[in-house]
Amino acid sequence: AREQAGLQVDTGLGPYLRLKNDLEQQVSKKCWWVRDITLSNSMWGNRAPALDNPRAGVHALGGGIGQGLAMAIGSAIANETHALGRKTVVLAGDGGFMLNVGELACAVQEKANLLVLLMNDSCYGVIKNIQDDAYGSRHCYVDLVNPDFRTLCASLKVPYFLLSDPSKTSDTLATALQLSGPVMVEVDMKAWGPFTAKFAGPIVRQD
Repeated sequence: AREQAGLQVDTGLGPYLRLKNDLEQQVSKKCWWVRDITLSNSMWGNRAPALDNPRAGVHALGGGIGQGLAMAIGSAIANETHALGRKTVVLAGDGGFMLNVGELACAVQEKANLLVLLMNDSCYGVIKNIQDDAYGSRHCYVDLVNPDFRTLCASLKVPYFLLSDPSKTSDTLATALQLSGPVMVEVDMKAWGPFTAKFAGPIVRQD
């Protein structure tokens, strides 16, 4: 049953299967895996990478968007304080990240040893899918105007990597994970293309 569930997840990822697999290979036994509420988390982040300890996964139980970076900073500081020897990796969408973008300055100030894996599709992905599914693709307030994240990181002296080519995933992650302090890897989801499956929120009764 576990293998079947994993296969079902993998089938729906399309090009992002490579990201999931490469990330799992490099961090599953040595990281705090922090997830914001985002489309990528719903598609795979809640199920992979496989973790070696149930306490290695951190997420917002209440489902509130935008808390990922703050939780990651807390995880990184706790890791340093107690010498736990793990890297913090936070999965965030561009929408959630921008809700608390000021926390990036806090991460720099505290020298938080974390990697931000920023999934940028320039929209609230789950909400957009819900509007496609329930409202005939009538979109309201889901498309976003974002800053240039490279410039944002440069202004704070945060190392930055852009992943627009899936074939570069493994090397980019390996390089970024070797760096100390806050680091950002931005995944250009428009360049990668869509997931094979579509997540449009919880199942809604039709009767």
